[in-house]
Amino acid sequence: MLKTRAAALLLSVALLLPGGAVLAEPAVSAENLTKKCTFQVSEGANKAGNLSDGNFNTVWKGGNGSTIDIASPAPIGGLYILWNVLPSRWSVETVGETPLTLYTGQGKAFLHEYVPLADTAPQTVRLKLEAATVADIYVLGVGEVPGWVQQWQPMLDKADMLVMSTHADDELLWFGGTMPVYAGEYHKKVQVSYLTNHGPQRTHELLNGLWTVGVRAYPMISSFPDYYAGNIQVARQKYDENKILEYQVMLLRRFKPDVIISQDINGEYGHGVHCLNVHTLRQALEVSADASHFPEVARKYGKAERRDRRHRPGCGQGGLCLSCFPAEASMESAGFWGVRLPPIRPVLYHGWA
Repeated sequence: MLKTRAAALLLSVALLLPGGAVLAEPAVSAENLTKKCTFQVSEGANKAGNLSDGNFNTVWKGGNGSTIDIASPAPIGGLYILWNVLPSRWSVETVGETPLTLYTGQGKAFLHEYVPLADTAPQTVRLKLEAATVADIYVLGVGEVPGWVQQWQPMLDKADMLVMSTHADDELLWFGGTMPVYAGEYHKKVQVSYLTNHGPQRTHELLNGLWTVGVRAYPMISSFPDYYAGNIQVARQKYDENKILEYQVMLLRRFKPDVIISQDINGEYGHGVHCLNVHTLRQALEVSADASHFPEVARKYGKAERRDRRHRPGCGQGGLCLSCFPAEASMESAGFWGVRLPPIRPVLYHGWA
C-alpha cells in the first residue's frame, strides 16, 4: 500500500513543471475530413469533383451568387481554400432558414487561405461567392491546424530582408538557402517579391515553396507578364524599363529592407530578364531616397533611407557573407555525407546590402 502511494506521489510530481504548472496534454492535429465530406454546388456540377481532388491544376468555376455546400460527418474546425481566381466578395455561412455568417473574405487577397471555424464547429457550411474559380478545398476537423496548411500573414510594413526574385523558382534556385535560415530558423522578417507574374498555377507552386522554407509574409507579385529574353537588350524591347524601375522603387519604399537579395548582375546564366531586374534595381537604389522620383509612390510609402549600397559578390574584400549553415561548418556536418573538405563558410554570391 505504501509503495502504491509513493508511486502515485512520484507520478504527480513528475507531471508538474517548475513553478507548479501542470504539463499540458499534447495538441491533437486536426483531421483532414475532405474525402469524408460531400460537396454540392449551385452550378458546374460536372466539375464539383475538382474541389476535393487535391490537384490545383483542375478547377471549379462559379458565377455571381454561386454557392458551394459542404457537409461533414464531424464538426468542421476550418477550411483551407486554394483559389485559382479570387472572388470579389465571398463568405462562409451556416445552412438553414436563418443562416449565420461565420466568415467574410472581402478585402482578402491570399490565393491560399485558411478559414478558422473552430469557435462554432458546424457540420454543414455554405460558401457564397461572387465570380470565383476554386482549385481545391480542404475540410479540417477540430484540433491543431496541421503545418501543411498555409496561414499567410499580410505583407510586411518593414522587412529585415527583401528577396527580389525575377521569376517563380528563382527564389529557390539561386538564393533558396537564405529563406530557411533567416525566415525559418532565425525568424527574421523576410519579404519576397517577384518581377513577373506567371498566372495561378505557378503561383500555387511558389506559395507552396515559400511556406515550406519558412516564409510567412504573403509575397508581392507584380503584373508584368513572363517573357523570355536571351540578353538584356531583348528584355528592354519586351518590357517598359521605366515601369519596372517604378516597381523596384515602390518595393524599396514600401518594405524598407535592411538587406536586399537579388539576381546576379550577369543573370546567373545570362538570362536577359534577370539582368534587367538587377539593372533597374541598381537605379532604384540610387533614386528611391529622392521623393522627386516617382512622387506618387513617395506620397504613399515615403522615401527610402539612403545607405551605402554596393554589389558584393562574396566574402573577402568587403564581401557580403550570408551563411546558410553555422559558421565554420564542414560539408560533412551540413549533411553532405561521405565528402570530407576543410571547414568552410558558405556564402551567397549574389546579394545587395
